[in-house]
Amino acid sequence: MLSLSGGLRVEGSIAVSHAAINGAVVGPIVARDALELLPNARVTGDVEYRQIEIQLGAVVESRLMHQADTKTQELKLASSS
Repeated sequence: MLSLSGGLRVEGSIAVSHAAINGAVVGPIVARDALELLPNARVTGDVEYRQIEIQLGAVVESRLMHQADTKTQELKLASSS
């Protein structure tokens, strides 16, 4: 988990399971499970997430891309013989 407090700035890529952002990020964010954008969040870069919470005041200057579950299941049909 990444927790970025207000007043702090990250320049570069972030890839974590859960992130709570309340500062500035310049670069892409990949949150495999959840992303919280708190009131002082300023994100410049593409954002990929599975679940997201955006609080009033947060700003994203780029694309938000939802990650769907990628689990696949093999279906086996019963034979009729």
